[in-house]
Amino acid sequence: MYIELIQMALKQEPDIKEQMLTMIINKDGLQLKNIPAVEQTNKIIEAALKQNGLALEHVPLLMMNEKVLEIAINKNVNSFIYIPKEKISNKIIKMSVKISPYVLEYVPEENMTDDIIKEALLKDAKVIIFVPEKKITKEILIFIINNSNTGLRFVPKNLITEEIAKLAVFKNWHILEYIAEDLITEEVIKIAIKNSSFAIKLLPKNKITEKIIKLALEINPVVITFIYKNPIANKLIEKYILSNPIILTFPLLREIIYKNFINVIRDNIKNLVEKRPYVIEYIPKNLITEEILKLAVEKNPLAVELIPPDLITEEILKLSVGHKIKKNGYVNLSEDKVKEMFESMKKRKLS
Repeated sequence: MYIELIQMALKQEPDIKEQMLTMIINKDGLQLKNIPAVEQTNKIIEAALKQNGLALEHVPLLMMNEKVLEIAINKNVNSFIYIPKEKISNKIIKMSVKISPYVLEYVPEENMTDDIIKEALLKDAKVIIFVPEKKITKEILIFIINNSNTGLRFVPKNLITEEIAKLAVFKNWHILEYIAEDLITEEVIKIAIKNSSFAIKLLPKNKITEKIIKLALEINPVVITFIYKNPIANKLIEKYILSNPIILTFPLLREIIYKNFINVIRDNIKNLVEKRPYVIEYIPKNLITEEILKLAVEKNPLAVELIPPDLITEEILKLSVGHKIKKNGYVNLSEDKVKEMFESMKKRKLS
């Protein structure tokens, strides 16, 4: 149908011919391929490209001016592949990669300036795979680090130096996963761990040393959830529990500790309570003795608030006499008040 109409239009006077061909092109821009090059006016070409940017494939080289290319790209950026090398300008490339960074795959190497590469990388760092290695400079690598959380994983590993690795893990510790093992030096690891102790879970086993575990524990004890099965970590975790009983207040850690380090709690319960009386609230009942309860209250009378009612004795309550406790409206506990509290607790036990 289109070919017959085009043939009919070509027999008309110039003005009528252009109007008829434009009418046809407005319906299907790709019909430009059936219009002889000598008959393609600017009006017809622009109409074709506004209808379908891929019609650029059929535009004569001499008619490919900047305006024509811009119309094609704006309509369909994939038309970039039909631009002859001699017609490609930096302006057209920049416009194209702003629309789709994947155009970079078809940009001639000589046209790949730092600006054009950066423009594409801002859209999607993955397009670095289309950049020749000699064009991936230190400046480009730093640009990727600054503008993409994981873009460095698409860069050839042989281009990543220890300096770049340090900058990358400083910006985002997750990138540690994509760095070659020989570049994961102690310095790189320290930077990553200081960024987040969770970075330890991305380290190769042979890189997890005693020094690194100590650093991770100092920054965030929750890291125990990732390392408690590591033989090197066991002794360090035990020491950490003893010097920092506060970790027993963390539900997730408490579960792991009671399951894997209960002997440390059992063998050192007196020292733990002496150091931090409030941990009495988090110690398993089967490990608590009256001696331990008394020790907690002696060290801090307010610890009486944290003891389960069924474990409190009158003798333990008396250790709080003369001190203010929250459960009783911050009033000083007298001996009479202690007896009253004890009787009340006994009734609660019976009920």
